Formats: sequence, structure tokens, C-alpha cells
Amino acid sequence: MTISQRVNSLVSLGKQLKDLTSAELSDIFEKAATDNPWFTKDNIKSSMAAIRDQYLNPLALEALVDRYKVDDNIVSKKWD
Repeated sequence: MTISQRVNSLVSLGKQLKDLTSAELSDIFEKAATDNPWFTKDNIKSSMAAIRDQYLNPLALEALVDRYKVDDNIVSKKWD
């Protein structure tokens, strides 16, 4: 998988987070509150928005990739 493909996958994840239905969000809020009552609906919404907007957007990802010399010929390791 090339760096461009990896970036596109992360951008796609950000779009999926943005496009969650209200039912899906309700499930996420309920699960998080069950696992840890300190997670409020507002905290979760804020965290998801920050991850989506600050880390999973194309400009942020391209800026990150541009800071490093990364070889596109990365071979994924196979798990035994």
C-alpha cells in the first residue's frame, strides 16, 4: 500500500466519522458511557470532531507525510 493510499484510507475514515447516523452515534455514546461513565456525550462528540478535523483531514495528513522521507515501497509484514 502506497503512502497516498494510506492517506486516502485515513481521509476516508474521517469522512465515515462525519457521516455517522444519529443511531450509530447513540450506540457509540451508550457504549462509551457503559465502559467509562466519565465519558459524556459532549466529551465524545468533541473528541470525535477533533480527531476527524485535526488528524484525519487531507491537509493535515499531507503536511505530516511531507515532513518525512517515506519510501512508497513498504512491504507489509505478514502475521504468523
